[in-house]
Amino acid sequence: MVQASTDAIVQEVEYPHPIDIVWEALTDRDAIAEWAFVDGAVVEGFRPEVGSRYSFVDPDAEGWSGRVEGEILEVEPPHRLSYTWVGDGG
Repeated sequence: MVQASTDAIVQEVEYPHPIDIVWEALTDRDAIAEWAFVDGAVVEGFRPEVGSRYSFVDPDAEGWSGRVEGEILEVEPPHRLSYTWVGDGG
C-alpha cells in the first residue's frame, strides 16, 4: 500500500521471505547496494540508527546527479524503518 501526501510517501510491503532476511536487505548497506542500484553505485554512511545520515550515489546516472541523501527517522527492528529520501534532480 502506498499513501501519498504533501509531506510523505508511506509504503507498506509484505515479502514472501523470512523477516530477518528482509530486515537485512533493508538495513545492511552492502545488501542495499545490491538490490537498489545498478553496479557501481555507492552507499555512504547508512546505519540503521535514528539520526544517521546517508547518501546513495550512482556515478553512471543519466539525466540527474545520481545522488540521494537522507536521514534515518525511525528504527524498530525488524518491523519498521523510516527515513527521508531527497534526490538531486540535477
